[in-house]
Amino acid sequence: MIIGSGLLASKFSKFKNLNFTIFASGVSNSSEIRISEFTKEENLLRENLSKEYQKPFVYFSSCDIQNPQLNKKPYYLHKLNMENIIKSSKKDYYIFRLPQIVAKGGNKNTLFNFLVDKVKKSEVFEIWLGTQKNILDIDDVYTIVSYILNTAQTINT
Repeated sequence: MIIGSGLLASKFSKFKNLNFTIFASGVSNSSEIRISEFTKEENLLRENLSKEYQKPFVYFSSCDIQNPQLNKKPYYLHKLNMENIIKSSKKDYYIFRLPQIVAKGGNKNTLFNFLVDKVKKSEVFEIWLGTQKNILDIDDVYTIVSYILNTAQTINT
């Protein structure tokens, strides 16, 4: 079962292993600050966790939760909260902390899509010296996650 309709949910809609509940819905803009958006995802998450699925639960989080320059921002605090809700609600779960996902189309608010837009329009933009970002192609996310889900045992304790 796939929950969501965004970039990750669309990609995982072709995932044929029905032994998992894949939660690929919710807040995707790391600059989000509206409590209503965080509450909407949390309510959907809790609703789906409360259903009596016997399947392992899959959630996509952010590796920037561990970044001390970012992890106090509302988005990352929210992601950590979602992880904790899952850990306290499910015995079998997978939480994938991902970097920024790159794909054709998708969320216009991502850094990569911002850069593509600026280059296409020949617009000037600032780049901060020493800035680093981790990116991962959506096809690679699908390949890695599918492999893990199809071959590994649930390893959470």
